[in-house]
Amino acid sequence: MKKLSLAVAAMALVGSMSLAHAGDHGEKNCKGHHGKKHEMKMLEKFDADKDGAVTKDEMIAKITARFDAMDADKDGKVTPEEAKAYYHAKHADHGKKMEEKKADMPAEAPKAEEAAPAAEEKAAE
Repeated sequence: MKKLSLAVAAMALVGSMSLAHAGDHGEKNCKGHHGKKHEMKMLEKFDADKDGAVTKDEMIAKITARFDAMDADKDGKVTPEEAKAYYHAKHADHGKKMEEKKADMPAEAPKAEEAAPAAEEKAAE
């Protein structure tokens, strides 16, 4: 049990560092890899009671759930192989969701320079 507690604590530390870094880009007005929307979504995912703040218990619960999902053989340890399989599955699921999202989006309107010749051709008729 002590090893599990240490593993959860380590994962909590890594997760909290990631959350802190998500918005820490100095005065450059840099949005980082995902930007502010991603930072807020991450906080919302950890905020189980939706009170606008993340407690230690909420963070530990979320990280414990992720640990449990990664521990494929349920032996209380996550091996590099289990972690790799977990993240590959998450990546594939994310890619599928992005493709579905793209399919639901309306087609892009033609750019101004592409639309202008078509309008001129129509006017010439």
